[in-house]
Amino acid sequence: MRELFSLDSRLSLCGEFVREGSPLADIGTDHAYLPVHLVLEGKVPFAVAADIASEPLQKGRETVEKYHAEDKVKTRLCGGLSGISPDEVRDIVIAGMGGDTIIEILDAAPWVKNPRYQLVLQPMTKVHRVVKYLYKQGFRIDKQGACEASGKLYTVMAVSFRGVPQEISDEFSYTGILNPEENELHRAYLERQISTLRKRAKGNEKYAKIADKIAERISLS
Repeated sequence: MRELFSLDSRLSLCGEFVREGSPLADIGTDHAYLPVHLVLEGKVPFAVAADIASEPLQKGRETVEKYHAEDKVKTRLCGGLSGISPDEVRDIVIAGMGGDTIIEILDAAPWVKNPRYQLVLQPMTKVHRVVKYLYKQGFRIDKQGACEASGKLYTVMAVSFRGVPQEISDEFSYTGILNPEENELHRAYLERQISTLRKRAKGNEKYAKIADKIAERISLS
């Protein structure tokens, strides 16, 4: 067997949140690096690598074949979770796409509203909208981390369904359960959020108020 490749920090954090022994669906898999890595290191027994586009999925197939993982990783051409059976997976990773797209994918698959599943989400944009959506639908963030990859900061959330819809504050939609007091990457991510909010505040004062609340929390002035 070829020597196993390394994941970048973004995919590595997603993989860290995947539960041991849980069959996995990786939505928007592209090169299928995450599912191949997790099955070959023995963290998950089986994975579906799914993508809506045939070209990236072909790259995924090539990764699966290169590392002789055909018996444990199945590639699937489908949009979102439309080609995934609720009975074949327990953990679902949706990473590397916009927040609105993640919301659309979850809306189209109501079966994920079940405590048996864990969602590992890494929105590239509009994280606050994803967080508000999740809580309004009855989900909760169980774990959240931050990482830096290619000079950019990202957050990853492990989410489960609790069945109790909840309205959350604007501040919480940006901070989630990150812990800037104890983790420098969490702090750096929130500092970046504050900077972005203050730029938006030039057109809407509400963003300045959100930024101020977050800055107060992490002792920034």
